[in-house]
Amino acid sequence: MNNILKLSFLFVLVLISKSLLAQSFAKNDKIIEAGFGLGIYDTHIYNKRTNINENSRAAAWVFPVSFEYAFRKRLAIGLAYKYSNFINSNDSVQSNAQMSGNDITIKPTFHIIKSKRLNVYIGALAGLAWVNYQLNDSEKAYVKGNGTILAYVFGTRFYITKNVGLGLNYLFNNYNFVDLTLANNQAYTDKLNLTLKRGNVNLGLVIKIN
Repeated sequence: MNNILKLSFLFVLVLISKSLLAQSFAKNDKIIEAGFGLGIYDTHIYNKRTNINENSRAAAWVFPVSFEYAFRKRLAIGLAYKYSNFINSNDSVQSNAQMSGNDITIKPTFHIIKSKRLNVYIGALAGLAWVNYQLNDSEKAYVKGNGTILAYVFGTRFYITKNVGLGLNYLFNNYNFVDLTLANNQAYTDKLNLTLKRGNVNLGLVIKIN
């Protein structure tokens, strides 16, 4: 009887120790995160033909998804994709325009806090971006092309269960598009440079595979 009690007590101690040592981020974890957010950008457009610079602001609903693999105790590497649907002002003369963007990046991260429920990390994203602007008028004007993105991320993940959690992160983005094609159905063509800077805040669902 005493041996059974000792074994039971030892088993409980093992379970408690494992629970105390449990971490929200560990080597060989695979993390999938998908969500939505809002981006606010400072924009700069340079028209090569007219030599005119224009500064403005833009907003977009963003839909990011990412996959990360933890190859060290605090380090992970992954891939990220983001679709952006830009918002048009109702009082704009170009309110019938549609603008969207896509980007694919490499995402290395360093995980600062990795307690049982909370994971706090910083990281960077670098890769390629595409933009497509369509003005739905009689001339069917459009701007499209590709460029680069460099971004920095500060993120938190709170795990509701061992493998499911919520993610909240902020990204500071720097998009750089060179020689975008500006054209319409009247045989007009031109080249534009476009930069987008500032950040977006994202909320998402996190799934972790141990």
